[in-house]
Amino acid sequence: MLAGFLDPGWQLAANPSFAYADVRNADYREWLAGRIEDAIERYRVDGVMLDESFRSPRRLPTARRGDPALIAGYSAAMDRLFATLRERVGQRQIFFNGLWANQAAAASVTDQEKLLVDATGAAIEHFGCTPFLRSCRWNRDVAPYLAAVGRHPDKTMLVFGRSPYGYRSYRQDYRHQRATYAAYLLMSGPRTMFKYNATFLAANGLSEGVDHRTYAARSGGLDVYRDWQIPLGQPRGRFGSRHGVLVREFEAGIAAVNPPGGPTRMLRLRRPVFTPEGRRLAGHLRMAPGDVLIATSTPPAPPSPARLDFERPPPPDVVMLGALLVREAGNGFLRLRRLPPHYEHLHDVLLDRVRTFEPPQELRLRVRTRDPNAALLLAAEVDDPARRVPQVTIRVGHPSAGGPASRRALIYRSPAIRTARPETRAGSLVPDGRWREVRLSRSDLRGYRLRRWAFVRPLGDIDLDDARLVPDPGSRR
Repeated sequence: MLAGFLDPGWQLAANPSFAYADVRNADYREWLAGRIEDAIERYRVDGVMLDESFRSPRRLPTARRGDPALIAGYSAAMDRLFATLRERVGQRQIFFNGLWANQAAAASVTDQEKLLVDATGAAIEHFGCTPFLRSCRWNRDVAPYLAAVGRHPDKTMLVFGRSPYGYRSYRQDYRHQRATYAAYLLMSGPRTMFKYNATFLAANGLSEGVDHRTYAARSGGLDVYRDWQIPLGQPRGRFGSRHGVLVREFEAGIAAVNPPGGPTRMLRLRRPVFTPEGRRLAGHLRMAPGDVLIATSTPPAPPSPARLDFERPPPPDVVMLGALLVREAGNGFLRLRRLPPHYEHLHDVLLDRVRTFEPPQELRLRVRTRDPNAALLLAAEVDDPARRVPQVTIRVGHPSAGGPASRRALIYRSPAIRTARPETRAGSLVPDGRWREVRLSRSDLRGYRLRRWAFVRPLGDIDLDDARLVPDPGSRR
């Protein structure tokens, strides 16, 4: 377990990134259990999550990784630590990270499962892919977890679908998300939860101090995909195999996966079904290796229109420093006043909150301003022919609003970072105090293919009345 702040006498091993505690030390185990118990009681929290909880010391210096006595003693001590925690916290929650199939040994999942004896549940951090290995393998990244979750229906599993670090187009990412979610549906239950992202960071995997692989990642911790909202109903039993295709029936739909690495197979559908995009399927479905199916018994409802009009109290994330919800002549709008540069990100407004396979691509904003230095910065998710960046910035208004930092990568509700992002200009704001509609579409981007409007960052004194996303008839490709 991590122990970077401990007395060196309690540390088992250290590398440039981590220091690990020697859980074989009884004094350390008592100290840690006491600290956790005290924190739970003091702050009245529901429980504890223990990160980097390896039952076997996987990150030991190379010279000690093959020491069977050390490994056996360490594993037994981890079991004792979790038993001690259970005694100390009673019925409070104990979670750990996690179940891994990519840590030094093929048996690491079953080894980690032994910690579930005294734990409420565990995180599965690398479901569907191992990001840092930049590869996705069924036998490593899916199959072991399907078996593990099936062995522990009484435990809560926090399942994180992942994609590899590095650039992927919008639809490549969406299809990988769908494949990962379909595999999750095979094992989903009342005690499982699912989230998909390339990284856990807030916006499109952007971060300082990370390598280019994370910099180029597309999905982040805030992203939501429409597939997760498909109303399949309750599962009808566990999943099974139909001529090699893994299938699970639900009250109102079906999930099916033809695992990668095998042959093309035919799946006989027992009733007509509809894909998330509304395509009707019936009879026999040809499934190539890696193909998945998530479908409902009735046609899906179209995506809800993306609109923010401020006629009602805004969503919780639209709580802004120095902003007012104003009513004027029966119309509600958001009044934003200029913030210092280091706080401008606190006026960010999410636009397309739920990812779809074919997002609406025309953006309409109703704004007014008397500030000649006002501007709107739009974070636009794109496909890059050079396969380097997933997001560019479109500026409407004064070219220097926001200062030099505005030409850096935008992260939702975070200061701009040093990493450069391409920026293009698309018109201006007329500072006459009259309401005007700003329209933006794929034609306002050159050199990139627009895929999705992520969020807007108003700069300066601006009133924002309405934000709408509508389909662009010429955008389907």
